[in-house]
Amino acid sequence: GLERPGKAQRCLSCIGVCGARLGVHIYLALNIAVFLVGFLSHWGMGFHRHPAYPVAKGAGYTLDLNFAMLVLPTLKSLQTALRGKSGSSELLLMDDPISFHIVVAQLIGIGSIVHIA
Repeated sequence: GLERPGKAQRCLSCIGVCGARLGVHIYLALNIAVFLVGFLSHWGMGFHRHPAYPVAKGAGYTLDLNFAMLVLPTLKSLQTALRGKSGSSELLLMDDPISFHIVVAQLIGIGSIVHIA
């Protein structure tokens, strides 16, 4: 028969976050976490302890993450392994590599602007 969705899945679907959108939200949260690691680990450093330095470092960390993520859709063995797992296609944008690249490219664009500015 049909499986009933769990409490977490019902809660997330109530607020409109499900499927690939959930994967995008998780990926955005990962980017924020990586930015904070770069920002906080370089706080109080740089020329005259200017806050632009940790902001640039945090953005640089997100660029490292996002450029590494661009390679994932090209790994056929990873795609094959993920297709066999239940629920992974709902969370990851791997089945639609164009959408995946668009999301990552947008984050690279934002990270580049913050890193340079």
